[in-house]
Amino acid sequence: MNDTLAMKAIDSLYESTSSSHMTGNITDSSMDNSRYPLDAIGRAMGLVVQSLLCLVCITGNFLVIRTVILIKSLRDDVSNILIASLAGIDMLVGVGVMPFGILYQVTGYWTIGRGACIGWVTLDVILCTASINNLTMIAVEKYINITKPLFPVSKRKMVTIYCLVIWATSITIGVVPLIVSWYPVFDEGKCHINLHLGYQLYATFIAFYLPLIIMLVVYGKILKISLSIAKDTAKQRPRVLPLEEVDSLVDDIEVQQPSNHKHSTALDNNLNVTSSAHRSSNSTTDTNFQPLCSEARGVHSNKKSIQTLGIIMGVFLVCWLPFFIYALVRTFCKEKCTIPQVATDILTWLGYLNSCINPLIYAHFYKKFGIPMKEMLCCRWKNVRASVRQQIYEEKFGN
Repeated sequence: MNDTLAMKAIDSLYESTSSSHMTGNITDSSMDNSRYPLDAIGRAMGLVVQSLLCLVCITGNFLVIRTVILIKSLRDDVSNILIASLAGIDMLVGVGVMPFGILYQVTGYWTIGRGACIGWVTLDVILCTASINNLTMIAVEKYINITKPLFPVSKRKMVTIYCLVIWATSITIGVVPLIVSWYPVFDEGKCHINLHLGYQLYATFIAFYLPLIIMLVVYGKILKISLSIAKDTAKQRPRVLPLEEVDSLVDDIEVQQPSNHKHSTALDNNLNVTSSAHRSSNSTTDTNFQPLCSEARGVHSNKKSIQTLGIIMGVFLVCWLPFFIYALVRTFCKEKCTIPQVATDILTWLGYLNSCINPLIYAHFYKKFGIPMKEMLCCRWKNVRASVRQQIYEEKFGN
């Protein structure tokens, strides 16, 4: 009898262990496939690429902030302070948003609870909206600076107004869903933003489409004004006869020199007059050398600013427009459309990529940022101010 009871106990233990093992396998399998299945190589490659983007985002934006802090001439310009503000926001994206996105994508499911899910999604919405709004305020500030250079508001007040607009709008979009119970979705290892139609329309319009319209209008007006200034400058610039043209003219006259002595004497007199005029022209050119160089540098700087604005706008559109188009399609489509999870992750990280590219744009197109950032990246901290002083000197007086 004891042997029979022992056998029954062993059988029941084996059945319970087998059933729990099977349940565990089903649970693990469902969690692994809750987003999309990736093999070990795919996850490793994703981890490496996303980690590099995160590192570039944090390092690049830190260098931008440090540059503005170190260089006094940069702090005197409201645009540069807004650039530092943008870098601070983008660096927070790299510190507080991207690492959790990496964890979520590599593991295939959300592992750290509902509270962390709500905090992560809310922070993601607030920071990405703040980054977009900051780009908008940079455009608005450039337009005001061009059209109203004597705008009767102090620099401190302007920066305060810009920052209030940026953060008030961003926090409103991030916090309103929590007030009206449009919480981020946390279900069966999934964590994503609420797809309620009202919230999606409200959030996408204020976070992206309204700033996009403002930037397009403002940058369009800046482009029009800049082209008009360049055209007027080209019309007003006096034409100085180049040395090559004078020499060519003299050579032509010498080739066509007549044999008549009177004509030859007259020609010599003409050549003397031409030579005197040329010397006078050279003297005038030497006297006006600095203004002409300053004017040329101004036109070149104006052209470069237009190109930089175009690149900033183009990168912004490439990074964020696909995601927000997808957000509206997903909201209206819901269960009718089957959108692969991998597409969602690619478009999300394309938006994060904007935070990585912004400091690279400023470093490449603005020497006042690029030179100090290069020195700091090479750990030559003592040479930063000296390099900037040399660069400012070369801008004013040439090489």
